[in-house]
Amino acid sequence: MVPDEGREPGVRALIREIAGAQDVDPRLVEAMVRVESNYDPYAVSHRGAMGLMQLMPATARRFQVG
Repeated sequence: MVPDEGREPGVRALIREIAGAQDVDPRLVEAMVRVESNYDPYAVSHRGAMGLMQLMPATARRFQVG
């Protein structure tokens, strides 16, 4: 699936905001998002990982992500 071009800038802004608050380089987070999901928040891997950073459901629950 090709990412929604209108969505990507919003995701990038959110990455900058949250990464900055956590003292993480936003370029690292952007690189992970591009590789894991290509900015598709609805991406699901064949193993069941989901979302922008392709977390497994149990991991997302453990860290209260979602």
